[in-house]
Amino acid sequence: MHPALRYLSYHTWHTILESEETAIKFMQEVGLIPGENSPCPPCPVCGAETRVNKVSGRKLSFRYVCSTRRTAMCTGTLSALKNTIMEDCKMPFRDIMAILLSFVKKIQVTEVIASMMNWRAFRQEKTISNESVIDYYKTFRGIAEIIASHHSKQLGGPGKTIVLDDTFLTKRKYNRNSKTACVADTVFAIFCKDNQEGIFFKTDGKKKKDLWPLVKQYVHPETAIIRHYKSGQSSLITSGKWICRDMALKYYRRSRLGPIGKVNYGEQVWQFIQDVIAVYPGCLKQGISLLQIDEVLPDKFKICDLMPIEIERNEDSDVAELSDLEKTYMDDDDEDDDNDKEWLYSSSPNQNGNIGKKTFKRKRTKI
Repeated sequence: MHPALRYLSYHTWHTILESEETAIKFMQEVGLIPGENSPCPPCPVCGAETRVNKVSGRKLSFRYVCSTRRTAMCTGTLSALKNTIMEDCKMPFRDIMAILLSFVKKIQVTEVIASMMNWRAFRQEKTISNESVIDYYKTFRGIAEIIASHHSKQLGGPGKTIVLDDTFLTKRKYNRNSKTACVADTVFAIFCKDNQEGIFFKTDGKKKKDLWPLVKQYVHPETAIIRHYKSGQSSLITSGKWICRDMALKYYRRSRLGPIGKVNYGEQVWQFIQDVIAVYPGCLKQGISLLQIDEVLPDKFKICDLMPIEIERNEDSDVAELSDLEKTYMDDDDEDDDNDKEWLYSSSPNQNGNIGKKTFKRKRTKI
C-alpha cells in the first residue's frame, strides 16, 4: 500500500490533493497512469519498441513514439493515457482523485459537486460542469459492477428470500470511455434480501430455459423461496432506488471494500485503485469486462427438471400455495418478458422427502 494511504482521512487528503503535480505523482506511483520510467508499450503500427517523447501541451508532457521512426519511417504514436481512467479527460488530475476519494467514502455526488464548486470559486478558477462529476461517478459504479460480476458465490440458504430480475443493470448514457456502455441485451440478477448481497452477469438468452439453469447453479438448494418481480413493484424500492440498480455496488462495498469504520479508509482506497487498474490497465493491455456466463445446460431437453409448475394464488395470503392439480410448465418458447408472472421456488421436502420443484404462479388482475 502506498505510504500516503496508510493513515488517510479527511485531514490528510491534502497530501494527495495539494497540487496538480502532487496528484499526478501519486497516480503514477500507484499505477493509475504511467510515468516516464514505466515500461514502454509496443508500437501499435509495426509492433516495434517505443520510446518516450517529450511534448508540450499534454497532461503528462510525454507520449510514446515508435523507435524506428527515423530509420523505417514508422509514424506510430501512442498516448500515455490510452486505456487508463484518465483517457480523453479534460478535468485536472487533482479533481479526478478528489472524486475517487469521495466515491470510496460514500459521499453523495451532489455534495461533491457543491464542494468542488465552492473550492473553485474561492481559488477563482473555472468551474466544471455537473455532468463531468456525474460521469465519473457513473464510471466508478461501472467498475464496481464489472468486479462484482466476477463473483461466483451461491446466494440464499435456509429461510432466506431470493429476488430475481432480468433487465439492464447499467445505463447506456455513460461517458464514452465506460466499460459498461454497451452491455448485452439481457443482464440476469440474483439478489438475497436477507444478506443484501447479489450477483449479476450477462446472458445470451431471455427465455426461461436459458435463465433457470443459472438459478440452479448460483442459488443455494436450501433457499426458502425465489420470486421474480417486475419493475414497478413497490416492495423492491429501498430508499427511493431500485435494488437491481444498486445491487452490484452494494455487494462491491460489502465484499471488496468492507464496511466503513471497520476497515481502514486507506485500505479501501487502495483496493479500489487496484480494481480500477484491473479494468483500465493502460496502453495496449486488456482489462477485465463484465462477466459473460456460458450456457450451463446446452441440451434443452434437460431443462425440464428445472422448469416451474403452475400453481394458483391464494387471495388471503401473500405467499402462493400449491394447487392440487399441479401442471408442469414446459413452454420453452415462452419469452421471459411476461408482465404478470412471478416465480416461486420451494425447498420444503415433499412426502417422499425430496426437495420440491420450482413453481410458477400467475397474478390475478383485479377489475
